[in-house]
Amino acid sequence: MKKSRPQPDEPDPEWDRLVDQIFSSANPNRDRLGCLSAVTLYELANRGRDLGDPGWEHIRTCSPCYREFVAMRENGERSH
Repeated sequence: MKKSRPQPDEPDPEWDRLVDQIFSSANPNRDRLGCLSAVTLYELANRGRDLGDPGWEHIRTCSPCYREFVAMRENGERSH
């Protein structure tokens, strides 16, 4: 039987894992050009910055910052 597609407001862990896998490795940025500070990553991870903040664009295009962002987000979720 074919798996039904989740509604837009329903969580989809399989999709989340795929997105994390892609963003974690697609843009290596080995020289760490333009990387964000730990404070900025923390604020993004804890939704302390507007969606228009350029940091969001950076973590979308920099795998090392994305991995740090995810780790901070997960640590924050566990502490609440």
